[in-house]
Amino acid sequence: MAPPPSDGIDAAERAAERLGGWLRIAISAVLLCSLVGPLLILQPAMIFSGAVSTRLVIALTTLIAFGLAGGAGVLLARRGRYRRWMAWVFPAVDAGLLCASVLAGLVLTALPGDYALMLTAVWLAPVILAIAALRLRAGAILIATAMTVAALGLPMLADGTVAPDPAALADEINGMHAMPPNLARLVMLALAGGVLAFAARR
Repeated sequence: MAPPPSDGIDAAERAAERLGGWLRIAISAVLLCSLVGPLLILQPAMIFSGAVSTRLVIALTTLIAFGLAGGAGVLLARRGRYRRWMAWVFPAVDAGLLCASVLAGLVLTALPGDYALMLTAVWLAPVILAIAALRLRAGAILIATAMTVAALGLPMLADGTVAPDPAALADEINGMHAMPPNLARLVMLALAGGVLAFAARR
């Protein structure tokens, strides 16, 4: 069977990027609500405390940037300015945001890279891979996977200073597994499944 014309392939890729962009925007909005909402309801006083406030700023910055990347993809696709090479740019942006968020979390907690995979931001990885699956091209999915793995592997090489007080270290780790972070993890897992369902219907 002869391959489809290149303009058909480009149209399909533009449609995939447009859908991926809208999903990035929607995912950012849902995660922002799931992150801020529980804090406002369960621990409103802690939002303005030092460490929690800084963590919140990092999370908000990551999610807003993730949504803006989605908006850029939608605009490029709708205005006909999307190009095939951009299929690698957006996964790279996703991976870069993931890596930066994890590194910022390690710096904030003063934990070494060995603790990188404990951070809540890591759970954004399945969402990123699910968005890559919208392209339905093995090469694109493998490249996105490699970028995501690299984004998580790089912070693991970072040095840090573990608090010498075991109680302080335990408090830091317990904070990573409190209700708001755990809820965010569950929401990201559910969102990844939802995006995969979108991909299966295409």
